[in-house]
Amino acid sequence: MKLLEEDGVSYLVKVAILGQEALNAAHPHFSMEDLRRAGDVPNIIDQIISVWSFELAHPGFDPATQQFDVGLVFEENVPAEWIEEISER
Repeated sequence: MKLLEEDGVSYLVKVAILGQEALNAAHPHFSMEDLRRAGDVPNIIDQIISVWSFELAHPGFDPATQQFDVGLVFEENVPAEWIEEISER
């Protein structure tokens, strides 16, 4: 966020994306089949499963305390109906 602030006002855009769209955007340069052949899982799935399984083992755990690092690359503009909230940071 600090890097964004150096360029002026930063905004946080919250979007709701279908699962397949998120997977495609998380790995735009290779397919899910390529990941499976390599014995890997998509980064976005790995982080979700890690937090979910930790929460199952530790019921008092609050997933909101976690920070995620998953980049999404879209080849086209994100449809306006995906946008849930825009807030100035």
